[in-house]
Amino acid sequence: VGYTINYIAISHLYFESALIIISLINLGAYLESKAKTNTTNAITSLIKLQPNTTTIIVDSQENIINTNSLEIGHIVKVRPGERFSADGVIISGDSYIDESMLTGEPVAVYKKIGDIVNAGSVNTNGVILFKVVKIGENTLLGEIIDLIKSAQMSKPSLVKIADKVSQVFVPIIIFIATLSSLVWLFIGPNPQIFYAVSVFMTILIIACPCSVGLAIPVSLMVGLGRGASAGVLIRNASCIGKISKLDYVLLDKTGTITNGKPNVINFVTHSSELSNEYLDIIKSIENNSEHPLSKAIMNYKAESQVNQYAVEKFSMSGGNGVEGVINNKKYFIGAKDWIITKTNSQKNNLFINNHCTQVFFADENNILARIDIIDEIKEDSIEAIKLLQSYGAKIAMVTGDNESNANYVAKQVGLNLVYANCKPNDKINIVKELQQQNHVVAFVGDGINDAPSLMQANIGIAIGSGTDIALQSADIILMRSSLSGVNVAITVCRAINRNMKQNLFGSFVYNSIAVIIATGVLYPIWGILLNPIIASVAMSLSSITVICNALRLKI
Repeated sequence: VGYTINYIAISHLYFESALIIISLINLGAYLESKAKTNTTNAITSLIKLQPNTTTIIVDSQENIINTNSLEIGHIVKVRPGERFSADGVIISGDSYIDESMLTGEPVAVYKKIGDIVNAGSVNTNGVILFKVVKIGENTLLGEIIDLIKSAQMSKPSLVKIADKVSQVFVPIIIFIATLSSLVWLFIGPNPQIFYAVSVFMTILIIACPCSVGLAIPVSLMVGLGRGASAGVLIRNASCIGKISKLDYVLLDKTGTITNGKPNVINFVTHSSELSNEYLDIIKSIENNSEHPLSKAIMNYKAESQVNQYAVEKFSMSGGNGVEGVINNKKYFIGAKDWIITKTNSQKNNLFINNHCTQVFFADENNILARIDIIDEIKEDSIEAIKLLQSYGAKIAMVTGDNESNANYVAKQVGLNLVYANCKPNDKINIVKELQQQNHVVAFVGDGINDAPSLMQANIGIAIGSGTDIALQSADIILMRSSLSGVNVAITVCRAINRNMKQNLFGSFVYNSIAVIIATGVLYPIWGILLNPIIASVAMSLSSITVICNALRLKI
């Protein structure tokens, strides 16, 4: 009779219950799959930004084609409310373009003939014709999607911990399951074989698949996607764990704190009557130069130039200035020290100290005019720096500009620590020096000269308006050109890191407690023994809980 009872109990457990366990596991896998699908919604939504069809102009006729059939050189027509299907240059029309889905900037940007438009952005008003220059994966939208995918493949430090835990966790679980089943087999109540097999199955079911393995990847997938929607692209996920230890932020000046576009704010001559004539001569000479300050000068009162003089013997002097001959008279335009060597004028009323970059105009005998040029501070730089300072990190400005200009800008934005006259090697040495003092350093820049420092820093953050080499050197790319994006990036990384820790800790505690209960330690006290059916439910819920917590992540 005893053997019959044992057989009935065992057959009831392993035939009828087996179907229930398999069904519950499949149900859990289905719910987990649905939840995982939500973690990739950010990439899916980015892909959907590209319209399925596109209107192109061929021989003055409109043709609607599949967007996948677009080719470089096609002329595309975009009506109000439609999305751009490729990257290109506007050749007709003007409009305000909503680029918020790409840059995170809520304000539409005015675009006109000659301006660049990007796939996925929305034309809000007016009809636009643009020439396609990039399609598919080569567009900005395609690059963003690729960056997110590659970042999801990279591993933050917590992933390495989770991997190590998982490697140890599996053999430990098998050992615990085997040991527990042997204990129940030899000292458990009758039917012993029933309890031994039941405990063994319960432990294996509740621990596999293990939510510890899902804890980090799902947080990373959700966080990177939602960060992208906020205009923050994380190229290297390993920098996420370093954010919590960040204590030093170095900011480049030009293009980061300032607009990076010098403007002439003052033009002073020793004779106001000759002011217009001097300006015409200056522009005629500067028209031959490609220096950024030359562009600022050419843009100054562009509509008022009267005479375009023929320039002979134009030459440039290694970053000091330019010179040329007009009507058999030699003129010089350049820095103060260089101008002095050309004119032997040590004193002049035009020599004053101010916070501007000064360019002087002279002939062979006299200094004739001074041009004051300034790179204006971005509108949100002051508030952005205040917020960065509130995190407790030290903020410093690192720039190649002179001390006078650097200190003026630093004072305006509320910075006390300034490194001026820095060449690229000086910037990277500053980063190394701080790292040697055990500081975790973030470097924020946008230019080619910032690339070495972006790579050396613990966290390299590139402003989206920067050069390609700077963007490729950075761990984090800001799609917006404003400094406020740095705060968004820090918030994103901290949120992801916090969510990963919650998942890792929660799943480890959950599985540890569940496995302990599954061994049957509560049976001698309260007669509680976890059923394999309940274990299958608990196993699915652990994974689903981890995924749901990741989906709760807010940026």
